Amino acid sequence: MSRGPDNHFFDRPRGDRYPREVRSTLPIPVAMTLLALLALLTGACHQTFPGEALGSFDVVGHLEHNECGQSAVPAVDPMHFAVEIRDDRGQVVWRRAGQPIVNGMEQEGALVFHSLRPLPLFGRDLDTGRAGCTLAQREVVRVRLAEATAEDAGVADPSDAGGEAGLALEGENWMQLIPTEGSDCTPALAVVGGPFAALPCEVRYTLEGSAREPL
Repeated sequence: MSRGPDNHFFDRPRGDRYPREVRSTLPIPVAMTLLALLALLTGACHQTFPGEALGSFDVVGHLEHNECGQSAVPAVDPMHFAVEIRDDRGQVVWRRAGQPIVNGMEQEGALVFHSLRPLPLFGRDLDTGRAGCTLAQREVVRVRLAEATAEDAGVADPSDAGGEAGLALEGENWMQLIPTEGSDCTPALAVVGGPFAALPCEVRYTLEGSAREPL
């Protein structure tokens, strides 16, 4: 999966409380530093990809809402990225160049991809005994592929595109950040000087994609 523009969640260090970057493997850019994820990103290069390509797309995402707040998740609007979707013996694959692939499945005519990982924000306070904060980052992409019309592709005369213009993509992408059991994430809230407008919170985009050359 190609990285697209680098957009960072917690892109400005706040003392020693927050790790620096974690990158989302799905479209919504989330950033702090996890060595394990960086190792995945490095390992994703120079590999063969499973299955056969269903299509490659230039995708535009339009921000629907950002409950987390721009200080915590600086969600760009619009968001641009390129993606290839593959079919591996009935399992679908979401691939952006230079990023780990994400496996998904077909559900009620849509292609659904899930990503879930822990995001540690800060550890236990040894002086006060206050619990640390780890968020569960759950991200979902749900898209449908359909034959694009000449109008979708911007062709004035349908005969110029043979009545069709390849595949088009549409759907949505959302990310939820939820404190894990036993966490005390109060210091991360804006009301006490942290970056988050609220926790748990959600960021949601609508997605539109047009066919492009293979990645």
